[in-house]
Amino acid sequence: MELAPLLGDHLALSLRATFSDRIVVDPLSIEIAAGILTGDAAFGGPEKAVAAHLQANVLELSPLAGLLGSQLDSVSLDAVVTGTESRPTLELNLSGTGIRLSLRGRRGACDGAASAISLQYRSRAACRDVETRRRSVA
Repeated sequence: MELAPLLGDHLALSLRATFSDRIVVDPLSIEIAAGILTGDAAFGGPEKAVAAHLQANVLELSPLAGLLGSQLDSVSLDAVVTGTESRPTLELNLSGTGIRLSLRGRRGACDGAASAISLQYRSRAACRDVETRRRSVA
């Protein structure tokens, strides 16, 4: 797979970070030809807390059509991590066109003009569930 069409002519990276008993990155921004990733994060401190929010908006997926096996127009992904270093919780919200999902032999598909998938994961220490919700977006 060639990355040049995804990266384009330039890569713009912007972030501000502070390091002490906690590591804080706020804001973060990475821009390439295919889209933009923005977010913020904080890790550590006395409680070993974890908090992060990332949003990826990929506007040009045609270079990935061969790898993905389908044609997607655009995709938006929100990722939220909360909890502690030993018990993190991850929530992913994916929206786009023609999204398909496969988890441990169970397949799900969201087709239509627009669709969304939401996943939640809690560390094994906290819970052994992976929750999947599919919904069509009008």
